[in-house]
Amino acid sequence: MENESFYDFGGPEPEPARPSIGRLSTVVANPTATGVEAVIEECAALSRSLDGILALIVATSDGMLIHSTWSEVEGMRAAAISAAALGLGQRIASDFGQGEFHDSVVSTGDRVIGIYAVGDRHVLGVVAAAEDVTLGLLHLSARRTAQAIGRVLSDS
Repeated sequence: MENESFYDFGGPEPEPARPSIGRLSTVVANPTATGVEAVIEECAALSRSLDGILALIVATSDGMLIHSTWSEVEGMRAAAISAAALGLGQRIASDFGQGEFHDSVVSTGDRVIGIYAVGDRHVLGVVAAAEDVTLGLLHLSARRTAQAIGRVLSDS
């Protein structure tokens, strides 16, 4: 299981173990230590508030990992992909003249992956088990968390 990747699309996806929220934080960007602790707590609060959350990441808009509940390598991959999705969403919103990008969701048979803008320079990525999470509650809770993290990161 250690060598298997969450991103391995070659066959049936193994059921990942529920990560221990806040167990691993990788600080690559430069928020203050207090800011990182507050980000970790906001992520933990989101995970506690909803059943089915499997993983969370917070990253800069250029893909630098701030916090992840995945291993460091998987978190760095998720940060890069989330930043790319954020950039694409911002471009689509801009090109279609529909205002500011807030979030997007990718739904698969087993998972819901939410990408949420955190201010202008950060992104929150949330992976949840599709059968265990209500999309409306995920949006409501993740948007609130994204706003709270945005306030923390703008102050740090």
